[in-house]
Amino acid sequence: MDRAPAPTVWRHTRELARPVRNRYLGAALAVIAATLITLAGPFLVRYAVDAGIKKHDRGPLDTAALIFLFLALAKPLVVRAQVLLAASAGERFLGALRTAAFDKLQALPLGFFERERAGLLMSRLTSDVQALTEFVREALVEVAGSALQILLTVVALLFLSPKLAAAALVALPILVASSWSFHHGAGRAYHAIRDRVAETLTALQEGLAGVRVVQAFRRERRTLERYRPRSRAQVGAWRHASFVNIRLFPIIALAQTAALIAVLLVAFGMYRRGEISEGTIAAFVLFLVQLFDPVARLSEWLGDFRQGVAALAKVIGLLEAPSAIVEKGGAVDLPERGAVALPSSSPCTGASSCCRRRDICSAARSRTTSGSHDRRPPRTRSQPRSTASGLSTASVRSRTGSTPTSSHAGSAFPRANGSSSVLRASRWRIRP
Repeated sequence: MDRAPAPTVWRHTRELARPVRNRYLGAALAVIAATLITLAGPFLVRYAVDAGIKKHDRGPLDTAALIFLFLALAKPLVVRAQVLLAASAGERFLGALRTAAFDKLQALPLGFFERERAGLLMSRLTSDVQALTEFVREALVEVAGSALQILLTVVALLFLSPKLAAAALVALPILVASSWSFHHGAGRAYHAIRDRVAETLTALQEGLAGVRVVQAFRRERRTLERYRPRSRAQVGAWRHASFVNIRLFPIIALAQTAALIAVLLVAFGMYRRGEISEGTIAAFVLFLVQLFDPVARLSEWLGDFRQGVAALAKVIGLLEAPSAIVEKGGAVDLPERGAVALPSSSPCTGASSCCRRRDICSAARSRTTSGSHDRRPPRTRSQPRSTASGLSTASVRSRTGSTPTSSHAGSAFPRANGSSSVLRASRWRIRP
């Protein structure tokens, strides 16, 4: 059971996310609003410096301070709405995914469970779904918000000063090289983590399921030797993923330092020639710092993002397994509640439901008894009737001079309430 390809994962994800797309849309709008509030800060600083401090006017300075205070109070509310919408949509998506995976397991043939190990299936339903929790609740929104902030920050840098933006490009080759190295190794590292976790859970499940046999035959040491390499492989996979992340963050700090040095050197020459103002330099430096901050956060969340994508591909691979029973198109679902009605006449006295149930149960019991114990052919009129002791009626009459009493043990259809219990249910009807 391999992971599903990207088009299949995307198709299933769209189907599962369709009921919660409005919540994700609201979270996206909250992300855009929070990003715009963050980007408004450097522009307010530029306005305060050039129109207020430089001209010794307190009016623009007070205006910028009031706007900044309002935005600072509004941003926590926007972020709260973003987190609530993303978390609720993510939990509903995970619930639909768990239900789909469990329903798929119920429809799979027995041969599938003979081929696949139980621990591997438990890994798909537990650890892989748990890895998706951070992905759908936080990582997805944070990655989208960081990418949007990077894009808008680049646009703001080009708007403020194209020359300084060109000077900041000195950090671009460093970022491209580090990002390529990260993405090249992160995908394989996190897919390896999912595989090692599945193998470890498989070993644990098999060891716990057969613990009585292991202890009875003194196989504890052998079982531990089989588990130890899988545990070490899982630790090694996590260590490799940590090394992939560690190599990225120092390079981002190096790129930020190189860009700041280049921008300040170019801005010093432009200021001496009167080509740029103090407020523009201050705003550009703030935007440059804000540019590398989402880059670092994006790189940090990309680890959880890649891990979630790997786990989602594994779970979708389970959903793509061929089923033994394929539901016909246009099938009608059964009602959640219903009752079986048996409208029939009853040989008992009265038309109560209790009487009818007693007749049905008695007839069913008698038919089961006769089918399992009495395999003799039906008696004709010419044949004598046997009694419970194995003698015929005629022989008993000749010996005792009387007719033996009837017994329920020897009769094919025992009597209930003095009458034969015969099932007379004419039809079955489903009453919702």
